Amino acid sequence: MNKALQSLYKEVILSRAKVPRYECKAPDLVPTIEAYNPLCGDKFYLYVSIEDGVFKELKFSGFGCSISKASTDVMCDALSHKTIQEGLLIIDTFLELIDDKSSVSPEQLTDSKELLAFAAARDFPERKTCANLGWEALRLHLQSL
Repeated sequence: MNKALQSLYKEVILSRAKVPRYECKAPDLVPTIEAYNPLCGDKFYLYVSIEDGVFKELKFSGFGCSISKASTDVMCDALSHKTIQEGLLIIDTFLELIDDKSSVSPEQLTDSKELLAFAAARDFPERKTCANLGWEALRLHLQSL
């Protein structure tokens, strides 16, 4: 992993895990999706509001490691106010971005610093399930609509 990606990894993941922008602790909201990794115990509830095919609001609650928490927070940010089709494209891009088997470099996939921060998962495949937890759960939900 190059130095720029290492720096982003530290900057984005640590700051988003420490102070997530989309974390919600409102007990009156009903979760739309549960994202759970039984191997490590990370568990998030996603609150997704879609109106007229557009993500109106995305929030999450739960617990997990810094990578899964930061990744879920970045996902909420990246998809906010996007259409479902745009959202699916962003999800697919992110999942390829963290895939150690991808032949495309992370920088060719996106110029988003927030997304590029997770490219380090390519060097640590055991962290891929942390990074993709919320993304995979949301993708499965959207495909079932």
